[in-house]
Parts: sequence; C-alpha cells; structure tokens
Amino acid sequence: MLKHIWIAISVLFFTTISFPQENYVFEHFSIPEGLSNPTVQSILQDSYGFLWVGTADGLNRYDGYEFKIYKNDPDDPKSLPAGGAMWTLAEDHDGNLWIGGQNILVRYDRKNDNFIPIQLDRSLTNASNLRVFKIFVDSKNRIWLNTRRNGIHLIDPETFSTTAMRVFDNKGKEITPSASFTIIETQQEEILISDFVNGVLRYNEKENWFEVFNIPKLSRGGVIKIFEDDFNRLWIAYWKGNLLRYNPATEQLETIDIYKSIKTEISDPTIFSIYKDQDGFLWFGTITTGLFKYNPVTDEFTHFYSDISKPNNLHGNGISSILQDQFGILWIGTFTSGLNKVDPKKQPFNVYRLPQELRKNNFDDNINAITKIKNSDD
Repeated sequence: MLKHIWIAISVLFFTTISFPQENYVFEHFSIPEGLSNPTVQSILQDSYGFLWVGTADGLNRYDGYEFKIYKNDPDDPKSLPAGGAMWTLAEDHDGNLWIGGQNILVRYDRKNDNFIPIQLDRSLTNASNLRVFKIFVDSKNRIWLNTRRNGIHLIDPETFSTTAMRVFDNKGKEITPSASFTIIETQQEEILISDFVNGVLRYNEKENWFEVFNIPKLSRGGVIKIFEDDFNRLWIAYWKGNLLRYNPATEQLETIDIYKSIKTEISDPTIFSIYKDQDGFLWFGTITTGLFKYNPVTDEFTHFYSDISKPNNLHGNGISSILQDQFGILWIGTFTSGLNKVDPKKQPFNVYRLPQELRKNNFDDNINAITKIKNSDD
C-alpha cells in the first residue's frame, strides 16, 4: 500500500518536472528603477555589453546595475538633439552606435561620450520634418536607414555621408517610398524593406536602386513588419490587419492567426515586433494584446498577457521591441509600461505538499531523497 502511494507521488512529481508550464518570471524596469521614460521605442546590446534603450524622452545606457540617461542639453551642441522619441538603434561593424528618431539622426562618439549629427542627402526630397524609423547594418557593413518623408538612405561607414536611394515600381516608374518600419537582410543577402503604401521593397544590387518586390496575391497597403525565419519564409504583418507567411520556393501565401486561442475581442490586431531567439523560437509583440511565443516545431503559439494582480507577470500589453542579450535574457519594451526582463530558461518551482490524509499516516513534508522508479504492479 505504502509503495503504491509513493509511486503515485513520484509519477505526479516527475511528470510535472518533465513538462513544465511556461510560467516565466518577469522583472520590470521603469522610472522608479532609473529608466528615463516608460515608453520604450528600441533596444540594443552593443559589442561592449551595454544595453541601450531608446525611449520617448531620453536614451538610456544600462550596465547591468544602473541606467545612465542621455538627453538634450541646450548648452551642449554635442548632446542629443531636441526632438523626443528614439525609434531605432544600430551598431556597425566598427563599433559605431547609430541613433534615429523624431528629428534625430546621430552617431555616438564613445571616446568623448557625446553625439555627432548626421546630415541627410536632400537630392531626392527636402522634407523638413526628419523621422528616422529604422537604421540597419547589413553583413557588408552598409548602413541603411529609412524615414517617413525623406526616403531611403545609405550611409558610408568611412565618411559618414548619406546617399538617397531611388525606388521604382514594377513598371519601371520612379516612386516615392512611404513610411517604413523594417529593414532586413535575407539568408540570400537580399535587402528587403517594408513600405506602408508599396508593400515590400527589394534592393537591386546591380542597378543600385530599390524596386517593388512582387509577391503574388499580396495586398501592398499597410505593411509595417517583415521577418525571415530559418526556413526562408517571410512573415508579413499589416497595420490593424493580418499576419501572413510567404514561402518563396512555392509562392504560397498563407494567413497565420496568432489570436485563435483568445476568446475576447481584439481591439487592435497589429503586430509591431517580430524576433527570433537563440533557441529558434519566434516572438511576436502586439499593439494591445501582449506577447506571443511561436514554436516552429509544433506550430503552436503561447500567449503572455499583462495581469496587474500578478506582480511577476508581463507589464504592459503594447509591445514595441524585443531583444535577447548575450546571456540569453529577453528584454521586452512596451509603449507605456517600461521594460520587461525575463530569462526563458529559468522558471519558478512548483511546490507540492502531501494531502491531509497522508499526513495522518505518519507522512510529513520533509524530503530526504528523490528517485525515479519504473511502473510496477508488484
């Protein structure tokens, strides 16, 4: 009898250990923890190990212990420009840090701990209101940036001068690029850019211009995010719309419903951030509905949602940015609730206590040894 009870307890205990729930513990950073502003726009870990966090008011450098805040100083011409939000951060192969945002395009001078403004090539457009949405460094150390009304630019990594790039549609007509939130490099070393009006743009290396990437049946208007997974498939997210997955090999375009397990109404289905971690899982950050983890092996999504009644839960359901650092820690930026930190490999222990009827038979909660035994009817 006692042996059968011990077997039952052992099976329960080890089954739980073998198949743990994804009950992550989130650590939260906002103004009380030293962050300059709770609206996080961008996150980057540089080659020196520093974590940089761009917010709606100030750039933050985190050394693992505290934040150092950079803001505009009217008396210092080499401080950050006055403007506000810092939407994008990138580091080139030479260790230069680039910052872009609302009326901001600067290079960080590490030696002097200040910032050097970068002037745009105005040959193709002369919009006065500079909005740099994305800066991207490719495998050849070319520095790409896209803007709201100033087009697409290429920065020379040696002279730091910029060149405006021309864009053409499928009929060879020159067009003006629209707002763009994503620049990626595919495994075939192609540069792709999302375009809010024209869909997806592809860099023509031979002609040195961009052209509309013709994806069959793809609706062009509203594309804000593109991402390539390990299977060369393109994930395409729309503003207030669908998430699509395109396979270039088969030209198959399918709709992916990450919200199918959610029973409540989704006020805004926009997916604003897509990220692949070191274990191959994809993470999707949404505007209003929290965070989703995608397992490409099982083709399943796990949902993480903010719950104010649980202090170690995700803070904020509007996810702006996702980054995994060199130690495997995930950093998740939000639009209104600061920065979340979580170790995907570290999960809390579940505590199991003996039921009252076993305690009456001289059992207690003191565990002296643990072993795994085979099932037996003996």
